[in-house]
Amino acid sequence: MIFCILVTYNPDFSQLEKTLNSLFTQVDKVVIVKNSPEQFSFADSFPDKIHIIQLEKNMGIAYAQNRGIEYALSHGADFVLFSDQDTVYPHDFVQKSLKCFEHHKGSKIAAVVPLFYNENKKQYARVFVTKTCSIKAELGNEYEVSHAISSGTVCPSNVFSEIGTMNERLFIDFVDFEWCWSATNKGYKIICDTNIVIHHNMGDSFKKVFGRKIVVYSDFRNFFFFRNGTWLLFHSHLFSFSEWFGFAKFMFLKSILYFVTSGFSIKRLCLFCKAVSKGISDKFSLEDCT
Repeated sequence: MIFCILVTYNPDFSQLEKTLNSLFTQVDKVVIVKNSPEQFSFADSFPDKIHIIQLEKNMGIAYAQNRGIEYALSHGADFVLFSDQDTVYPHDFVQKSLKCFEHHKGSKIAAVVPLFYNENKKQYARVFVTKTCSIKAELGNEYEVSHAISSGTVCPSNVFSEIGTMNERLFIDFVDFEWCWSATNKGYKIICDTNIVIHHNMGDSFKKVFGRKIVVYSDFRNFFFFRNGTWLLFHSHLFSFSEWFGFAKFMFLKSILYFVTSGFSIKRLCLFCKAVSKGISDKFSLEDCT
């Protein structure tokens, strides 16, 4: 059986319905974990396909995914598919994902992930072959990757007992990457199959900087990006010596791009300094997030 864990937060209902309709014929159960109190009027139409977990408040994607994982494992799921609330899947998505697992039968595969086509930038996303090095993927190939975003990730249920579940302290940004890096550090592989393509809006918008399209996120998201990225550098122990310096360089360049694309202001400078200081000190909690 394959269960989909779909985390929602103030969703666009028409978009969410498209997501669900693309999943119903492909999975045995959709576990919707709600980080906000909205009501789903269409959920009653599919009582056998949907299970809803209502959280008391926004606990972050990691906490929500973990509650979904617990439900899926306790109800006999063989595979778990993670999904955002606005990802629409091709009709053969699950079939192709399971075929990829079958092709690598006998190997330690933590996850199979798709190739994303970024609708905001009108181009295919690059795939990370190491923690800090990305390449342009060719359609029709498979790549062993360092990490991928969670939406569209399919995992065998038995991997969570060894790798663990999501790091709830991180709340949102780098949750998926940190889990992937934990998996690869334990000898597992993550396979990106570019025969599987998902069209997705990545980022809130984009701006052109020196002729390149740079994805722009909200200040809310950037706070977690810099806090969690800094925490990973100083407290995660997931990097080799060279990887640490590569990731530090990546974070430094991202901090410059943040002020270039979002605009410099005292408010943003304070937000950035607060995020970095909390990441270094390792003193943060859910209260920072709500």
